[in-house]
Amino acid sequence: VRHDLVSQGSFAAAKSVPDFLARYKEVLVAVGHRLSQDIRLTFRIVRLLCTQKMDGADIQMRKDVVRILDQCLLPSLSLIKDPNPPLVFQIWELLSQFPFALRFDLYERWRSEHYERIPALQLKLAEAKYEARQVLKRVANGKEAMRLVSKRLARASHNNPVVSLSALLDNIQSYDNLIPIMVDAMKHLSPLAFDAMAYLLVACLGKDERSKIKADGQAHSNWLQALCKFAGYFYLKFPSVELGALLHYVARQLKLHRSLDLLVVEEIVARMAGIEVIEDYSDDML
Repeated sequence: VRHDLVSQGSFAAAKSVPDFLARYKEVLVAVGHRLSQDIRLTFRIVRLLCTQKMDGADIQMRKDVVRILDQCLLPSLSLIKDPNPPLVFQIWELLSQFPFALRFDLYERWRSEHYERIPALQLKLAEAKYEARQVLKRVANGKEAMRLVSKRLARASHNNPVVSLSALLDNIQSYDNLIPIMVDAMKHLSPLAFDAMAYLLVACLGKDERSKIKADGQAHSNWLQALCKFAGYFYLKFPSVELGALLHYVARQLKLHRSLDLLVVEEIVARMAGIEVIEDYSDDML
């Protein structure tokens, strides 16, 4: 916002967060992803919103903040050229005040709506997917030390965590032998990226129920087994990441008499408790 406009009264100074939202929420929504052109202003807006605790805010204020996150801040983050850790952590501080259902809804819109609707984000989508594939290729070929791979993965997912980690998760479902290595390479991800991964796990499990069974109808599909294996390793390595959403999803599936997703709970419990589930016992083992 230009200082001369403020001095002329076109943009009057707000006295509080509610006053700021009342005056400028529509302006921010109209600016949208273009806010990325002024990183300093973006950071100041996020920091201002963080001063208001959402637990004590009224319903309308919470709706306004969510709308600004959805239409303005998250798309703007994707378009910032270089990784900006302070801004990412500040946005996460704001996002983390909301329940996982609302956060995951924002991630879904970020991935499936904004990247398709905004041309500039479509380019970022292609770049993020390419970089994720390159990271996985380097792991498979052993061309770089894991420390460098880890940093490259963190950089690739910093501003575009949803699309970068989505591409990575798609590849992991085909190459499950790389799962332990890739989970270890995630140690430098930001809290926002970890939360995005928790969302992606639920989103992937929510695929067509029929594809979770092999054609013979006797076993889980390969992609589901790989995904559940990844979830087990992931939550063993990073137990502080949101797990309630995944358990809530499985519980809802059970209410619909769908038990296939219990495999992911089995994997998480087995990995975190150090218990190996053996289905077929030999005579020697008995």
